[in-house]
Amino acid sequence: MTLRKPSLPFFLLTLGVLFVLFHFHGHVLRTSNSVLLSAEGDGLKNYFTYVWHVAHDEDALTYRGSNHPFGEHVFYTDGNPVLAWVVRMLPFGERYAVGILNLSLLLGLLLCAWVLYALLREFELPPWAAAIGGFSILLLQPQLTRMSGHLSLAHAWMIPLAWWCLLRSLKSTMPWRWTFFGLLVSTIAYLTHPYMGLMIGFFQGSLLALVVISEWRSRWKDVAFLLRGVVLVGLPVLLFLILLNSGAEHADRPASPGGADLYATRFLSLIVPTNAPLGTPLNEFFKYEALEWEARCYLGLSSILMLVVIGAVQIGKWTWRGGLRSRMDLVGLSFAAGFIVLLFAMGEFTGLLGERIPLLKQFRGMGRFAWVFWYACAVFCTVRLYHYLFAVDRSVRRSVATLVFTLVVGLYAVEGWGHQELSSRTTGHGTNVFKEEQLSGPLTDLVIAAREASAVAIIPLPFIHTGSEYYTRDSRPGVMTLNCPLAFHTALPLIAGITSRTSLAETRDHLALLSPPEFRKELGTYFDPADRLLVTWSREKLDDDEREFMARCIPLKETEAGALYTISAAELFHDTRSARLTEFDERHMNWPMCQGLRISENGEAPQGELPCGRVVQGTNNGFVTGEVQDYTTLLQFKEGYFRAGDEYELSFIFHPKGSDAVNLSLVMEHYLPGGKDGIWEDLKTIRSMPMQYNDRTVARLRVRIQHPEKVHKFFLKGPDHNYDTFEVEHILFRPVGFDVWRQGEWYGERTLFFNNIPLIPSEDREGAPSGN
Repeated sequence: MTLRKPSLPFFLLTLGVLFVLFHFHGHVLRTSNSVLLSAEGDGLKNYFTYVWHVAHDEDALTYRGSNHPFGEHVFYTDGNPVLAWVVRMLPFGERYAVGILNLSLLLGLLLCAWVLYALLREFELPPWAAAIGGFSILLLQPQLTRMSGHLSLAHAWMIPLAWWCLLRSLKSTMPWRWTFFGLLVSTIAYLTHPYMGLMIGFFQGSLLALVVISEWRSRWKDVAFLLRGVVLVGLPVLLFLILLNSGAEHADRPASPGGADLYATRFLSLIVPTNAPLGTPLNEFFKYEALEWEARCYLGLSSILMLVVIGAVQIGKWTWRGGLRSRMDLVGLSFAAGFIVLLFAMGEFTGLLGERIPLLKQFRGMGRFAWVFWYACAVFCTVRLYHYLFAVDRSVRRSVATLVFTLVVGLYAVEGWGHQELSSRTTGHGTNVFKEEQLSGPLTDLVIAAREASAVAIIPLPFIHTGSEYYTRDSRPGVMTLNCPLAFHTALPLIAGITSRTSLAETRDHLALLSPPEFRKELGTYFDPADRLLVTWSREKLDDDEREFMARCIPLKETEAGALYTISAAELFHDTRSARLTEFDERHMNWPMCQGLRISENGEAPQGELPCGRVVQGTNNGFVTGEVQDYTTLLQFKEGYFRAGDEYELSFIFHPKGSDAVNLSLVMEHYLPGGKDGIWEDLKTIRSMPMQYNDRTVARLRVRIQHPEKVHKFFLKGPDHNYDTFEVEHILFRPVGFDVWRQGEWYGERTLFFNNIPLIPSEDREGAPSGN
């Protein structure tokens, strides 16, 4: 085996990769514990989940940094669990956790090059050709882009190493030893990120199945061979499932995450260059729909050209009489196995396998599975090119063949150079904010104030909750840059969701924090009334729910980095339903009735305002039905109806009729008579609203009128090509100075509604949303 006998080409390969690493990522290698590869968005979040698990979690399978008070299973955090477990055991692990992760990713590129070299040697390429191939293929490998965010998916050595171990088990005189090495690699992949483990297992299983088919006479009776295949493919996923189902339960996870079609690989994803030098020229001449980032997996011009040549040669072998009989060698079988995985990445197997294997329904980023095909294709094309140029029966001069091989395979490196340049510009420039000495002065002041606040958890504003795939309040840059280091350095968990596949019931409970006091907040049962909660504001724009929430908080500390507030659990979870019911019983006969509604003043109504003149009940309590992709108008007001500065609230009950029906926005648009100068003034998504039930939403939007001279229209609109339907009932439009009361039914029970909020609801907010 070549890695045991280093040669000059292997030594040059190592020097070449080290040169690339220091040229493009030297600033990270030299100060690995002082920088973050990505200091915003998913990258910062994934560093946070990793370092929190290293420093603060007691249970190896439970992450407590966010989704408080429920926590989360560590496998749903994208936080490099297996590496975190190792670092936790090191005496210096907590302090150098970031540097260890950075080095594992960058030095993993060197390991990837070594394994690619070993793979090519396994397919009988000489050392010089294997070194050129390993170096060139490494530079263009698609996992490099994941260093800007999805760090646990950026370990480039895993797929090639698992492949190499499988080949060694097929060819070695000690197959069980290599089977267990492959088992170890696959297990590490599963425990790093489920996608990595599954794509490796899928590839290994496909290759073993093809080996059995191609060597049927000898393989199907080989019990030891079949047993090794079961061990290699089955044991890692079994161990992963055992660990996944261990620890605290989080029921009601989304069963069918959305976006599978969007994130599937397309043909263009494989052939369209995404980096210089070919990316820009081709984009100028060929116009095509923008490629989804998750699905990008450009094969490289070398692979594309070689596949055309290989296809032509193969057709020639099939059609010419007396031609060479085609044989499926291991590199050909590996390519075919990679192609099977590619079909899955393209969504071809989803309907078939997804229903039969529930685990697969949790994987929506299918485009990532194309990485397996990328490696298999690059190695296959490199090996075939060498065979064509240097076969014994070829008349090509060796010097010419060497030049052609170097140019064609070297084209991977040419294109990969631009790939590396882009990665160098976009990664490794963030400060390690998880080292307290590297915090800015204003952020340090907030950390000190937060430690002295005697709080038990942090509520970030703007509020964030991502990961359920159904509900979402998207994070903004400032929220993450403020709250991730603040939470880490104070060991205060976030009452927010920043993981994946978050329980729908838990998400609804978190969103309810921003609801009015008339809406029951289930999270209150997890806190003592005397508990203090820290509220942060990153100075970014707040919506109406967030502004109302912050108005209830007490200011604590303000710096250039943000502002801190506090609120007691007693105040946060104060339930006014009983008080509202008593108020209605005692006073409703004194309130005017308009259109079957009782209307009361709450102290904010303009003097002399007549309630019946401004409260509007849409559709006479009937239903408005619509399709997500359409513009569905709820209310429209002519020019001059409003006065400048007036504040109103629109509310209604929303019933989704499909699993993705909540993916639409409630919009207020105003325009001049005739349709000119239309502007979407206010916008709020249904899936982000605080008052969510298992099959419906109490939706509301507060607006302040700035342009009374315009027509105002309220409508619902979602993404195009979303054909899910919905129903809307009890549309209510009121000045915020008046409260509207009505009696009706809620889950079959007689109920009093306060501004469309049921005051005596059936406690039925735990089931999955309709369609999930």
